[in-house]
Amino acid sequence: MNENKDYLEVIGDFLIRFYHEEPDDLQASIKAVETMTSLFDYEWEVATAFRNLLEMELPPGQIRDLVRLKANRYAQNDDDAREFLKEIYQSNDLENAINFKDYED
Repeated sequence: MNENKDYLEVIGDFLIRFYHEEPDDLQASIKAVETMTSLFDYEWEVATAFRNLLEMELPPGQIRDLVRLKANRYAQNDDDAREFLKEIYQSNDLENAINFKDYED
């Protein structure tokens, strides 16, 4: 499996878990943050997937479809979907995720 697919799967699983059935983005983010508390490896994996996916160029419609299918949110196009994913990244404080494996002996 290539890296792009891994990032798409990690984010897709995250979106299904926290956003798909929760129509309120704030409530979904609160649940995600509470769930990820002390799950440092999972938080790092999600943060890394978001960072990398948001920097990638993907085939047209792929990010839009990811948001529509996995988050159950309407995105008119890839730009809308990217903005939604950026908001999730920020609202879940993923920019502050730490890779504790870097600190292991």
